[in-house]
Amino acid sequence: MSHLSRPILALAICAVITACGSAPADVAAPTAPTSAIPATAAPASARLLDWPEFGLDPQRSDASSLSTEITSANVGHLRRVTVSLPGTVDSSPVYVHQAMVAGSLHNVVIATTSYGKTVAIDADSGRILWTFTPRGYPSWAGSSQITNSSPLVDPDRRFL
Repeated sequence: MSHLSRPILALAICAVITACGSAPADVAAPTAPTSAIPATAAPASARLLDWPEFGLDPQRSDASSLSTEITSANVGHLRRVTVSLPGTVDSSPVYVHQAMVAGSLHNVVIATTSYGKTVAIDADSGRILWTFTPRGYPSWAGSSQITNSSPLVDPDRRFL
């Protein structure tokens, strides 16, 4: 038997075995009335307090039906806060409402710079609460070795 005919024979055998399967059973798919499906809508009083990861959640929905409490009545009271950072933030920051930092509660924005420094910023005052600098930072700062990394807050809000 030639080297070419063996693969052809193997394919023919696979086709015959596949064709020997039985016909699919005629079974109706289970259904449920719409009223039996639990609602996922949050109560009107629920608020979006934390944005713990890139995209808001593991599904990266980037949106929520929860209230941010920014309305047409109070949007004029928002103010711009400019913060000097130790680098360029080029990925998504995260936000934690009332996080415990150094024994005090703060609304915190946490971001990572392009060379790996992670910075926690008080969202109300713009003050830097802490900065984490990775051990290798001096060797790659200013080089082409960059990171595009977003922090991630654990579900218990205790670790980053």
